[in-house]
Formats: sequence, C-alpha cells, structure tokens
Amino acid sequence: MPAVSKKTPSKREQREGGPLRSGELARISGVSADTLRHYERKGLLKPRRAPNGYREYPRQAVERVRLIRSRDQIRRHLKHIAKKFSEGDFAAPMLIHAKTPPGATAMQSLKAKIKYEFEELERGGRVRISTNTPEAVKAIHKFLRFQIKDHQTGDSGEIGN
Repeated sequence: MPAVSKKTPSKREQREGGPLRSGELARISGVSADTLRHYERKGLLKPRRAPNGYREYPRQAVERVRLIRSRDQIRRHLKHIAKKFSEGDFAAPMLIHAKTPPGATAMQSLKAKIKYEFEELERGGRVRISTNTPEAVKAIHKFLRFQIKDHQTGDSGEIGN
C-alpha cells in the first residue's frame, strides 16, 4: 500500500475560513479598497496587520461594511429630503406614492414657517421637522401619518406632545 503524502495546503487554502485581505473584502462587499481604507481612517473598521504588512479583516467585516454602506445611503437620502423639503420641493414623495401625500400641499405653501434639520445618528439619521404655526403642525402630522401607514413602518400614528 503506497504511503499517503500530506500535501502542504496553499496559502489560499490556509486562509480559507480565516481572515480576508483588503481586495477580498472589497470584492465581496461591493466597495473599493479605497473605501475600506476610508472606513479604517474613520475608525469604522479595524483590520489587523499580517506579518507581511497586509491588512486582514475578520469574516464578520463583510456584514459590517454592508451596514456602513446602508447607513451612509440612509444619511445621504435624509440629507437630500431635508434640503428639498426646505425648498418646498415635495416631488420625491409624490413620485414614490404616485399621488400627493396628505399635508404636502400645505407644507409646500408654508415652507418658510417650517424648519427641516438633518441629524446624524449612529445607525443612520433623522430629519427633525419643527414649526410654531398650528396650520403647519396639522399638515406635518397628516403627512407623517400617511408616511407611516403607506410605508408600513409599524410606528404609531399617535402624536405626542
């Protein structure tokens, strides 16, 4: 019976299931290696350095990069919405819902009395809508109740003080 030779696994085989290098993580996550370095500079990713100097990421980094990308997309969208609404431009909700959402027409005409502020949150962001005008408050509440219902967010339609 011939002796069974033990083949030394290739470096790739040794890494299988192990850490990912920058190029691998970038390819799997759908971002560039530059984006990974940007996330590293911001402290969002913390690769370890292999003895050869290469960055190595744990396999969980794939999901982390996807969450960062999702968060960044949410932030861009909400910043855009806050800017457009401040200008009285409600085209986005009209396109999405194929109709003018309740309250939008009043909000458009009262744009000078309504303030829209984007705020970054750890996992995304939000748009704070504020006014001292009772008519605007009523329109905003109609608009938000419609958004909650139409997008099926699960949020309560109740308005708190």
